[in-house]
Amino acid sequence: MWHRSLWLLATLSAGVAGAQTPSGDWQAKHAAMLKACDSDIQSLCPNAQGRAVMHCLHENHAKLSPDCKSALPSGHHAGGAPPSQPPPQ
Repeated sequence: MWHRSLWLLATLSAGVAGAQTPSGDWQAKHAAMLKACDSDIQSLCPNAQGRAVMHCLHENHAKLSPDCKSALPSGHHAGGAPPSQPPPQ
């Protein structure tokens, strides 16, 4: 239940007027991620708070719902390794 309150707070703090500043854009994306991952957070990370929530989601990537996986920032993927890059030529 507190996740929904956190989501509401994040949404409101993103800017009442809906300004798309870099900070407001980040906050909006974060709020959307929390909404998409709400049930995953409740089931996989019930006691996590703050940064520990993202760490828990990262550690449980294989168990996340498709909506949550797609809402996570691009740096959060299974295995913790950075995305592969083509070798230099």
